[in-house]
Amino acid sequence: FLYVCGNSAILLNNIHSIYGKSTFLHFSEGLVHIVYIDYLKLASSYENNSSVDDVTDTQLESMLDMMAQNYDGYCFDEDYEKKVFSTWSVNTFFQTMVGKKKVQFGEYWYDNGGLPSILVNYLKTHELNAFEYLNKENTVSIPVNDFLNPTALTTINQNVLMCQTGYLTLRSALTSGDLTVDLGIPNGEIYKALNRLLAINFYKEGIYALAKGVRDLLDAGEIEDIIDRFNSVINSVSYDHFPINSEAAVQNYLYLFLIGAGIETTTESHSSKGRADLIIETKNRRLVFELKYAEDETVAKAMLSEAVEQIKSRDYGNTEPKKNELLRIATVFNAKPKVRAFTEYQAV
Repeated sequence: FLYVCGNSAILLNNIHSIYGKSTFLHFSEGLVHIVYIDYLKLASSYENNSSVDDVTDTQLESMLDMMAQNYDGYCFDEDYEKKVFSTWSVNTFFQTMVGKKKVQFGEYWYDNGGLPSILVNYLKTHELNAFEYLNKENTVSIPVNDFLNPTALTTINQNVLMCQTGYLTLRSALTSGDLTVDLGIPNGEIYKALNRLLAINFYKEGIYALAKGVRDLLDAGEIEDIIDRFNSVINSVSYDHFPINSEAAVQNYLYLFLIGAGIETTTESHSSKGRADLIIETKNRRLVFELKYAEDETVAKAMLSEAVEQIKSRDYGNTEPKKNELLRIATVFNAKPKVRAFTEYQAV
């Protein structure tokens, strides 16, 4: 911040008086627009393949909005009135843009700090509730007292620790008089970092081994090989701790794996005709999965036909923008204890 602003004490004092302590030494959206206007114009020119002089106000606002989705959203204000960007991420984003001459929304926060040591120690004796954070728009409510008076590492509220280490931030005021306070994921960058952490902790065989080559596999591999990889993922889950007892559980385990591996994935994706269970976007493909859950083989075979008909009748995945290939797969998870695998599948 001091590097960007130079030696202007007047500018620093003015910023402090305008934005207050909760934003001082952090960037509000307005401050990014003021301090980084030349970099914003340059980024917009790369993004729109135009000269800097031709960048429009609308393009500038669009670039700022994309930056906000990735790096904004932190709140250190007890009244929950001001939100700020990650200073490290903003600086690194622009530095990378200048060096590479292109816009790249990287995960700079995690790459800079890695996994906090306090969280490493916590995970040695605790399991994180991974599914509490799968929806990045959700908030979690905790007692205000837990937030204001955190205990020792062995007994600390999990969500307070996640807030202290930067993965969550305030989503309601501490001064409202309520007995609880809401916390949430700040932005897209932290959402990716958080799910990388959760996947590392969740898949005991190792997310890196499971994810090796998965991007190429999804982009160009055969259906049989994709299903085999999904079965390996499911088999790596500790059934004693996380039983697979519903379609939602199967969907969540795959989703956590895919986003932990950095694959662009959505669940319950809405279209005019219904909601697809899992949509994966790769460079050349859009993969659409309709997932069903069955207690045994007989039910699994019957449910496969149901899944196929659902994909056909609702035309899942046939949306803009188009991809070179639309691969739609109906599949059924057989939950029989001696099986526990996707045994029935069919391209549609």
